[in-house]
Amino acid sequence: MTNVAILFSNTTTNIASLDSQGALYLAGNTFFDIKDFGSVGRIDVISGGSGYKVGDEIIFGPIAYGTGAAAAVKTVNPSGSILTIEVQPPRIPGTANVVNNTVQITGTGTAFGTDIAVGDKIVIRSQERYINAITSATQANVNVAFSFESGGGNFANNYPIGSFTRGLVGGSGYIQNSFPTATVSTASGGAGANVAIRALMGNGEILAPFSDFPAGQILSIKLTSGGVGYQYIPQVDLTGSGDGTAIANAVLGGVYTTQPGRWTTSDSIISSSERKLQGSNYYVDYAYITSSLTDFSKYKEVLKQLLHPAGFVNYADLNKEFDSNVTISVNASTSNTISGDVSVTGGSIFVIGTGTRFNVANQRGIFTLGSQIAVNGEIRLISSIFSNTNLSVTSAFTNTANDQTLIILT
Repeated sequence: MTNVAILFSNTTTNIASLDSQGALYLAGNTFFDIKDFGSVGRIDVISGGSGYKVGDEIIFGPIAYGTGAAAAVKTVNPSGSILTIEVQPPRIPGTANVVNNTVQITGTGTAFGTDIAVGDKIVIRSQERYINAITSATQANVNVAFSFESGGGNFANNYPIGSFTRGLVGGSGYIQNSFPTATVSTASGGAGANVAIRALMGNGEILAPFSDFPAGQILSIKLTSGGVGYQYIPQVDLTGSGDGTAIANAVLGGVYTTQPGRWTTSDSIISSSERKLQGSNYYVDYAYITSSLTDFSKYKEVLKQLLHPAGFVNYADLNKEFDSNVTISVNASTSNTISGDVSVTGGSIFVIGTGTRFNVANQRGIFTLGSQIAVNGEIRLISSIFSNTNLSVTSAFTNTANDQTLIILT
């Protein structure tokens, strides 16, 4: 886990207990949290030592809680220093002997056919294979030949066999921070390694809450009714709310009030487009206009005989459509700024503020994650807000600029 984003906070105390939910998976119609199984999920290499081989087994003990965990060395450097350890499935009874570039497994103390079956996925010396055939309790073949790198030994003698059908990878029932010790078992003369279990699957994170403001601090007051007749600025009394230390000042507005309204007609509105001064014939109550795609001369006699009222004068608008190759584009944008100045560094994704309140702007919806901002003419998207004076963007800035205005693009 590398980052946590607070989507909503409604806590009433500064002391909050935070715990993440593990990865969910669906079984039937029910979702389960992988954390509930208590499976070992991470083993750290504190010191890699030297002389180890890929596949060297990790031994756990003493074990107070949990069962079934298994792990082995996954990668080493040329001197045999352990680089990574892989958490693997539980082991079956017995051990395996495998020769390089062969598909055959010869077991010692094994019960092939009972503990594993054809089609099962297994792991020997950190190499995963599928069982293709079982000829006896101690003889089986896999789908792909085993291959061991030069210097790592061309065989695998008495190595444990992990079966993915035997149980959960990482075992179950282990408790975070109550892990057994882990040591590396090797027959190749390896020494000096120091490894330790660090976390269960979907667990082991440490989350500590912090806030720029005390819980319950008043950030804004909404005025629901302004009242009338104030001549002096009134006091706002908040002594009976919270701890009683909040201070607020009222602001008096103008001496007039604008009420919402609307026009129902354009009568007496001189600037209205349909308001015309009456003339002698065109703009009169006894004139009407017909609109057509055909010349008026071609249908005026028919119109006069059928529709023309006595005492009215008729005018006509001829409407024609014309092709045009003119392209009009409009690019509209609005912007806003916040208080304070910001500085950015070329090659960095961080925006450092002076006198800014990034968290407050986020809470008030002025901007949020994904918003577009511009600093020194460079437009970026906000990816994280860490504090009132520190946020990051999705891509690094090109130039260094100090004491700039942060512009919010919408």
